[in-house]
Amino acid sequence: MSIPEMDMNPEIARKLLEVGEEFRIEGPFFSYEEIKMGNVNHTYKVNYIRDDGTGMAKIKSFLVQRVNTYAFQHPIELMQNIDRVTEHIREKCPNTKSLHFHHTKHGVNYLMDHDGFWRLSNYVPSVTFDTCDDLNVVRSAGEAFGDFQLMLADFDANSLFYTIPDFHNTRKRYEKLKEDMAGRPVQSCGRGARRARLAAFRRGRGLPPDRPL
Repeated sequence: MSIPEMDMNPEIARKLLEVGEEFRIEGPFFSYEEIKMGNVNHTYKVNYIRDDGTGMAKIKSFLVQRVNTYAFQHPIELMQNIDRVTEHIREKCPNTKSLHFHHTKHGVNYLMDHDGFWRLSNYVPSVTFDTCDDLNVVRSAGEAFGDFQLMLADFDANSLFYTIPDFHNTRKRYEKLKEDMAGRPVQSCGRGARRARLAAFRRGRGLPPDRPL
């Protein structure tokens, strides 16, 4: 299948087409858009052409990610966790729009090849806020998180793998921060300066490492 001539990198387009074929996505490949928000994985919105049932064409979009295996060093277990959580929600709430990660012909929701570790899900249109002072938006986010927790109220968390040890261990993170700052000159700007100011602020107030500011 040929790649449409658009403002796209042909190598990336061909790779995304290959990934889509491995996940058995139907319909001609149309285009892709790189999603640059976020700093962990490489993320693309990939668009396919589908028949809308009346003989007219429509665009069907998917989300493709090349997972950062430096940050996620146990990606297979990570995807098994995601599969168990998302499928539990889909079975429990079939009429609720939720994430669904597609599976390859081998029955797994990931692809490993010489270019990396890939996953593909349905695309859910959304809006991302880096900061927000609108209480209605904050309230909606809280309600969405509460709904998510309710849908998992009967889920057995013991079935999940522990993929990043001490990820939520704030005490250990704080000790690592102090270790990193020890003996380093304070920079006048940038991340190092912010860390130094934060460390000094906590030390000066005697705050325990697991207490929020």
